[in-house]
Amino acid sequence: MLHEAARAVLLPKPETPTLPCAFSSCHTDKIKKAQLVLDTTVTDLRATLVGKAACEAPNLKLVDATGGDAGLAKSWLWIKLAATGEMIPPDPSWGTPGSCGQMGAMDYGVRMPYGGGMWEDTKLAAVKAWICAGAPGPM
Repeated sequence: MLHEAARAVLLPKPETPTLPCAFSSCHTDKIKKAQLVLDTTVTDLRATLVGKAACEAPNLKLVDATGGDAGLAKSWLWIKLAATGEMIPPDPSWGTPGSCGQMGAMDYGVRMPYGGGMWEDTKLAAVKAWICAGAPGPM
């Protein structure tokens, strides 16, 4: 159930295949910004995100399966979604920022979704609950 709630927030629905993260210039299977695909080809967030290196912050995982606040703190996806400012503030513990196809030399990049402002609390809550529960796979 947590997986499906997070999936509903992160992945596009068939009737709107380019939203929310798979814009034509972002996380499609062809463009792969930040080496990340979040489009209709993804069915299992755990297989796609958990334990995978975050190319922008090489000392973090895209999603860390530790669970709880520790899992959130070590999950690059959460940091990018929950950032309060437009730019992600530098943190040396994350490692040297990688070049991942993001625009220009933006260090750790910008809050996601790009250009869309912060997500409302209900969307963030679905992703947070999934990561806090150890990022389980589909049932």
